[in-house]
This record gives sequence, structure tokens and C-alpha cells, in this order.
Amino acid sequence: MQIDLHGYHPAEIVFNGTLAKILQQAWEMGEDELVLIHGHGRNRGISPGFVNTNTGYFGLCIRQTLRHDKSLRQWIKHTTLSLSVPFDDAATPPELHFAFSQLLELFEGQSSKPEVISELFWASLHGIAELTRTKRFPPSRQKERVRALVELFTFPR
Repeated sequence: MQIDLHGYHPAEIVFNGTLAKILQQAWEMGEDELVLIHGHGRNRGISPGFVNTNTGYFGLCIRQTLRHDKSLRQWIKHTTLSLSVPFDDAATPPELHFAFSQLLELFEGQSSKPEVISELFWASLHGIAELTRTKRFPPSRQKERVRALVELFTFPR
């Protein structure tokens, strides 16, 4: 689903609850993707060329709200917002520590460098997830891809 927000100010979408309603409606409709388009002022009679329309400000407001408004998280599967989670840091959520520890445990004894193998497997899963989410991998081969990945990381005992 794409929604064109050209000509709107953040106060009309972000700060008054409209963004939350848009997210909820997209979720309830079963949409796989929600793209919020905002930008140039050409449709408002402003001449072409460089136009300062506070586009960056609008995007920052949306991003800040998606990152910090916990009430919206029930409607969000993922976003394309950058996520900066330091590796093995106090700021890393415990669920991620646990998930990585399970991979590490799986690969211990199967390799002289279980940390490296765990990191590669983790990165491969992320790559598959991102390429599938952005429709750059055909969904019809998803099971085949995951099976092949597991085979690549299966070591003889």
C-alpha cells in the first residue's frame, strides 16, 4: 500500500494520531508493506528546482515516532529504519543475546571457530529475510533456500 502525503505537514499526520490510524488500518487490511510518500512541493504551485519543503523534517518526525512510540509497535512488523544494535553490548536486547548463544552452542565442537560460523549463519539468515521481505527473492523457493543454508552449515560428526 502506498499513501501519498505530499502537501501535508507533520502536525496533520504524525502528531495528532493519524499516523497510528494509518498503521492500524494497513495492518487490519493485511497489507505486506506500507510506503509513506512525502516530498517536493510541486503540486502546491511551487516552481520546479530546489524547493525547501521541510521534507527531511517530515521524514524525521515519522521515523522518530515509529522508533519511540511504543503504542505503535503492535502494528509494525518491521520498518526500513536503520537499527543500530551493538554486538555483545549492554544495549543489546536479551532476546538477541539468547538467540546468538543458541547458534554458538549449536556450532561449538563442529568448528574450530564457532563464533565465526555463528556470525556467518546469523548474517545469512538476515540476508535471506531482507531479500525476501523486499521481494528480491522469489517466495516460491523460500523453503529450498533455508534447506540449502542449513546444509551448508551442517558439519559431519
